[in-house]
Amino acid sequence: MDEKKLNDIVLWSRIGCITVKLAKRLNISKERALGLLYNSKTMERFRNHNLDLYLMSDTYIVNDCLTELREIQG
Repeated sequence: MDEKKLNDIVLWSRIGCITVKLAKRLNISKERALGLLYNSKTMERFRNHNLDLYLMSDTYIVNDCLTELREIQG
């Protein structure tokens, strides 16, 4: 398996884990959590390997997303 495919598999696996944790923290469906995550600046930063957010733990990323959501709500 080439490195790109392996990286994609790891990325998708992490996104799944992050989504499940976010859903539990917000007490919402996984589908809703995935939508929130995908439309967040946190996800933009997670997918940008120049910013190193992808190196952080799933819990850290969930907390970052929650902080972002709180800031949006005011």
